[in-house]
Amino acid sequence: MKSEFLSLTKADFWKGLVVAIFMAILSGLFTVFSTPASSFKEINWFPVFLSTALAFCSYMLKNLFTNSDGQILHTENTFNKALKKQMKLSKLKGINNVVVNILVNRVAFRDTYTIGHLFLDGVKICDTLEDKYRDLSKEAKVWGQTAIPEGVYKCMIVYWNKIKRNVLTLLNVPQFSGILVHGGYDQDNTEGCILVGYNTIVGHLTDSKKALDIIMNYIATKNPSSIVITVKNVI
Repeated sequence: MKSEFLSLTKADFWKGLVVAIFMAILSGLFTVFSTPASSFKEINWFPVFLSTALAFCSYMLKNLFTNSDGQILHTENTFNKALKKQMKLSKLKGINNVVVNILVNRVAFRDTYTIGHLFLDGVKICDTLEDKYRDLSKEAKVWGQTAIPEGVYKCMIVYWNKIKRNVLTLLNVPQFSGILVHGGYDQDNTEGCILVGYNTIVGHLTDSKKALDIIMNYIATKNPSSIVITVKNVI
């Protein structure tokens, strides 16, 4: 596991040690071969020790100021950090073989948004609103204005600091990251995420909080080992 920004792990230390040893060997060989045989007893080993120490320190400093995504001088992505923490906790809790299946059937495809129905384990719960659906095999993705591809995705529960509550995030969505299931009013409230609520007004959702509460409370009562969401276009 990669260390986070401004933190180091044992793995960083051991890798730094390997780098230092490798540098010591290289600089030592260079020093030996660049010194006349008659002067071996007078070799100054200080530059070798100095380059070894600098190599170790440089490696450790690089890792210290690199986040877990490999970005230098970038703090941790709070969303990714929360996701990793949740995945770690899920592993510690063990498996209870309960799976919650969520189905999103997209039924209305408009110029700027997409309407669907959301089912929890076969029971319709609410409606959904997403960005415009685009067939990404035929047209380019428009950032912040494109619904995710059809597919079956594993989900995790994460705490979203923006609204101070737990929501669902979809994992490994092609060409997308940070896709959530959360509340919202219209397409201006999503950048690829799945909004939940009730489509009582054309092009809009109402009572989003109520819909999200039903979904998250249901999942909490099930305490599942796995959450799977299937997104389908029903034409």
